[in-house]
Amino acid sequence: MVSTHSTLKSMLNGSTTFRRGGIGRPPNSKRTHPRPGRHCVLPLAASVCFMLGAASAWAQPPSDVPLELRPYRVLISVGFAPEASFTPRFRQQVRDEMARIADRTFYQMWDCRMEENTWLTPANADGLSRVTSEVSLKRLGEVDYDKVFLLTVQLAGSRQLVAVREWDAATRELGPIFDEETPVRRRMAEHAMSAVARAFRPVLSIESSEDTTATLRLRAGAFPPPDPAAEQLRPGDVLQAFLKSRDFDGNVGRIQLLRWTYLVVDDVQGDRVTCTVASRLRAPLRGARRRVESLALATRVAHEATRLKLVLSSNTKRPLVGHQVRVLESILPEREAPRPSELFVTDRRGTVMLQRRSEGRLVWIYVLSGNSLLAKFPYVPGSEVQQTLGLSDDSIRLRVEGELDLLQGDLIDLVAKRAQHILLARKLADLDQWERVDEQLSLLRKLPNVGQFRQRLSTIRVPAIEAVRADKNSLAESRITKICTRMSELIDRYVDDDKIRSAEEQIAELRPDAGQ
Repeated sequence: MVSTHSTLKSMLNGSTTFRRGGIGRPPNSKRTHPRPGRHCVLPLAASVCFMLGAASAWAQPPSDVPLELRPYRVLISVGFAPEASFTPRFRQQVRDEMARIADRTFYQMWDCRMEENTWLTPANADGLSRVTSEVSLKRLGEVDYDKVFLLTVQLAGSRQLVAVREWDAATRELGPIFDEETPVRRRMAEHAMSAVARAFRPVLSIESSEDTTATLRLRAGAFPPPDPAAEQLRPGDVLQAFLKSRDFDGNVGRIQLLRWTYLVVDDVQGDRVTCTVASRLRAPLRGARRRVESLALATRVAHEATRLKLVLSSNTKRPLVGHQVRVLESILPEREAPRPSELFVTDRRGTVMLQRRSEGRLVWIYVLSGNSLLAKFPYVPGSEVQQTLGLSDDSIRLRVEGELDLLQGDLIDLVAKRAQHILLARKLADLDQWERVDEQLSLLRKLPNVGQFRQRLSTIRVPAIEAVRADKNSLAESRITKICTRMSELIDRYVDDDKIRSAEEQIAELRPDAGQ
């Protein structure tokens, strides 16, 4: 192996053709110098840093090397279905051709190796779907790669089917499955690398964040690919945020996905990326954290729709049926005019289908129970096959609303009966039919009074508040308190006993013996 010192010396003298390990280029081949405008000419310091990081093949880059100067160490692990036509020579040809395409497409951005996968069974999309995060971490957690692409090749009649799934070492997350098919056998490697490019999710470091904006640094951003179609990010792309914690020795501990938090790319200038932050949380990226690294990973949309399932957070087996789900196409609904919304209602399984938007656009989802907003969060439809959202129990609030509706109905009926008895008593007083007047006043006094209505309201409110406090549902408690307070104000306004006393005094003044 050429030493780092001799490699740098040759590079500075302009006489080195540096061969990146594992790409699969034939030993006797020579790389031609790039045509003007075809490749980006890095500054000398950037080139030196790159050579320092790559001189020892597959070694961990030094921690002081800037993120934008660290190429991705990539492994493409190809599994072939047990087909007679997939001979050893053919499999080797496919891997060699994929290596050439990867080198031609990503150049310095990727330091790529190929291998034949022998452990994935079956070697098809079904086998990829069975790979879990635990399995991938067990098999790939100790390898010295930043990206591992598990790729399968199989036959389906006269067609060749390719499926690929990415594993990211920074977040230990598996991506969705992408597939390609071709009836032309000689183009299998081309379609395989097309699927790999679709599955590739760039990694970024979050440097700073304000209320709704964030600045990020893109890994290998100093190495633009020769093919413009292979650019890592474009405006409009959506990223997911992660928090990676380390212990006192620097070992990676917990990696936490900030669920319902997305960053939408506004501008890409080399390795610097500015984004708009859309989150269910308030300022999710704010605050300095010791030994915690804020990362972002690009979101890739591989499905036509996502099945959103609403369940009770305290009992996930209980679906939330009949809830309204409103979808708005917007990044920040409070600051911009969103597109016309779509309205769905959850079925008996508590699910609705969210169709993907063009170019994987982000939307805001509002979940309502009656007129009450239960949840509001951003999401990218099509990024997952199914997503489950646990919500607090709203049945207590709904029951309280129903009981208050009955109480309000009785209140309206009481006000009408009071007015009727008072009006009739006054007319009978004008006719000097005082026996009937006393009868109407007696019926008026027997009607429910303000104390009885307050007691009924207390019977509704107190058990409901105790129940939601036991569930630690502060939102439901706040809403129940609000609607009960509103009902109490209605009772005080319309069930005022002073109005009855005033009416009785006015009628008493009309009696013949009133002056005696």
